[in-house]
Amino acid sequence: LVTVHDYINDLKSKFTDTNGEVQEKLDGIDKAVTKVNRLIDELLEFVCVPESNPSQIDPVEIVKSAVSNISIPENIGLFIPEKKECPILYGDREQIERIVKNLLINAIQSMPSGGELFVKTGNLGNRGYLEVTDTGMGIEMEEMEQIFEPLYSTKSGGIGLGLSICKRYAQINGGKIQAKSIPGKGATFRLFLPLFV
Repeated sequence: LVTVHDYINDLKSKFTDTNGEVQEKLDGIDKAVTKVNRLIDELLEFVCVPESNPSQIDPVEIVKSAVSNISIPENIGLFIPEKKECPILYGDREQIERIVKNLLINAIQSMPSGGELFVKTGNLGNRGYLEVTDTGMGIEMEEMEQIFEPLYSTKSGGIGLGLSICKRYAQINGGKIQAKSIPGKGATFRLFLPLFV
């Protein structure tokens, strides 16, 4: 697929003097290839989940790293916790960051007209948690029981593996993930993980 991107870029450079129609078609092909590439990556990740390599992790660092790898629209306010408020968690850093990144992307996509995105951390007993809350469209009650199932998606064009991967990674790391929502007012996803002791 990388080669296809290279071919497209080569064609774009050769048709710079056209009326724009060719460029538009090539852009459409490029976007389609990017989407196919993402779908293949998600399928491979779902089928071939690696073993967990747990260590102590700072949830604020995980959030900041995830945020640095995604695009947050200007009309969305992001609020993350202060480091001093966060418990140290225990899990595979790469897998936990993947969960956080996916939850943030889902939250952003649920707020096409803008909104607020809150990340909180805390602990309940011997478990810590990392929580992502948005002020977006929310999730209908009848969909709540299905959102973690493979190949179920509430988004047009979605493959429906993102939350399934999140659930599996949470379980591999000795945790779990829960969701609650008020339709039209937003959703909250809470990831529970063992505390580092």
